[in-house]
Amino acid sequence: MARKKRDHAAEYRRRIERGLKRGISRAQARGHPRYREKPIAKPTKMPFQEDRMAQAVANLHRGKSLTKSASEAGVSRERLRKFIRDNKIAARRKGRWKVNVKKLIWEFALYTRGHLEFVRSNNPEDVSRAMSFMASVRYFKQSQDISALERHRGESVRDVRGKVHPFETNPNIIYRLASSVPERPDKFYRPFFR
Repeated sequence: MARKKRDHAAEYRRRIERGLKRGISRAQARGHPRYREKPIAKPTKMPFQEDRMAQAVANLHRGKSLTKSASEAGVSRERLRKFIRDNKIAARRKGRWKVNVKKLIWEFALYTRGHLEFVRSNNPEDVSRAMSFMASVRYFKQSQDISALERHRGESVRDVRGKVHPFETNPNIIYRLASSVPERPDKFYRPFFR
């Protein structure tokens, strides 16, 4: 049984006519609203589940241009610009993009309570402290210098739910964890949208 051939031009014309009857602009009816026009479909509030968009925003945060950030992450420039504008993640100041770090949740790996946990935090100071601790752990594994761990004894970070995660500073546990967990730094620190 042969399929009926679609008339795309007629479908497009009907779509535009329906939109104009509803009182929206031609661009909105097409599904590509102009700047400052509301899209007719509801925007989806999504976390940075897609690693490519998260990578693009991370590149932007590191000081790269919007075009370079998008191309390195494998997303289109227009899609990244729309995502940033809709979620108010970044703004242009003095010709450069500034990412609003308070809008991001950062996920990072942390040695805590005798095992490796992936912690999500929206506090930039906590994220920085955790990354400093994990850098000290890497230095300890290479040099066996216990003083690298001692300076972090008693420190902890809070996740987005308020749960406290104390740093694991026991050298024996760190050796055990280091031998059982493969190190993938690219997966141990990434942004999510709040």
